[in-house]
Amino acid sequence: MTRILAPRVVWCVFAAIVHPALAAWDNLTLSDYKLKQSGYSATIAALDKALPNVKVSDILTDLNHGNPAASPGIKNLVASTAYRWEDTADFNDQDTEKWYPQGITTSADAYASGVYEGHKVQLVTWHSDNYDDGKRGARVSFVSPGGKGSGRKYRHVLLVQPKGDADFQAIKGLHAGGVAWYGNLVYVVDTTGGLRVFDLDHIYKVDGDIKDDAGKVGSKYGAYGYK
Repeated sequence: MTRILAPRVVWCVFAAIVHPALAAWDNLTLSDYKLKQSGYSATIAALDKALPNVKVSDILTDLNHGNPAASPGIKNLVASTAYRWEDTADFNDQDTEKWYPQGITTSADAYASGVYEGHKVQLVTWHSDNYDDGKRGARVSFVSPGGKGSGRKYRHVLLVQPKGDADFQAIKGLHAGGVAWYGNLVYVVDTTGGLRVFDLDHIYKVDGDIKDDAGKVGSKYGAYGYK
C-alpha cells in the first residue's frame, strides 16, 4: 500500500518595476492577486471517500528504509550528524540514477514548535526526469531523525494530482527543485508553472503491489509500488 499527496495548484505571480508606458499596472488591486481554489476540490473529496486517508504520524510509524550515518569530507559541518540514503543488495537510493534529490524542508519550517503531529520530520523532494520518460513524476521522502537507540529512517511518498471523478496521476515533468513547508501545506516548485501546493490532510494509502502504474487500476489504486 502506498501513500500519496493530493495537491491543490496555485500560480506564482511576481510584480516588477515596469516602464511608464505600462501605466495600466497602476490599476491593479489586491483582488487581482487573490488565490482561487482549483477545480480539483470535487475530485479530492471523492478520493477521500474512496481511499484510506492517513496522517503524517502514520507514515513516521511505518518507515521502511534506513539512513546510514555518513562522514562528509567538508569543513564546518553545521549538523552534528550526517546520513546517506539506503544502499543494500535489494534497494539502492544512494547510487540510483533514476531519482535525484532536490529540495529540503523540515517540521521546524512548518511550525515554531519544530514538530508535526508530535514528530520531528525532514522532507526531501526527488525528480525522475530521466527515468521511464519522466512519467513517474516526483516524490518526497519523509525522514525521521530518530533518537537514542533508534536509527534514522525514511519512506517515499509519491506526489500526485487529481484526475477525473475519483482518480489521480503522477505529475510528469515536475522537477521539484525547491520545497517549503508551512502548516499543513507543502509548496513545491514547478519550473514552468509556479508553485504546486500539496495538502498533508489528504494523504492516501494505496496498493503497493501495483508497480507500473499510478491511479485507479481496475478496482484498486496504485502509486508505482509506493505504499
